[in-house]
Amino acid sequence: MNLYNVELQISNWPDEHGKTLCRCLFYDVGGDWDSFQQMSYRLVPVHGLKSGVGFGIRFKTTVFPLRLDWAML
Repeated sequence: MNLYNVELQISNWPDEHGKTLCRCLFYDVGGDWDSFQQMSYRLVPVHGLKSGVGFGIRFKTTVFPLRLDWAML
């Protein structure tokens, strides 16, 4: 498996208690193969890399982060 991710986060409301609400835009590229011989770094053809773009909302709390993402291939 191979995955690359580029993400732009925009903070909206930082809080003094460590809580933050962010919006983000992202671009993902990746693929998975059964063996090293099948690996290909071409986009989309059989056994190649696939890509997608999307946006999401991040809510960071003091206990755990929550993420809601929506993407298109």
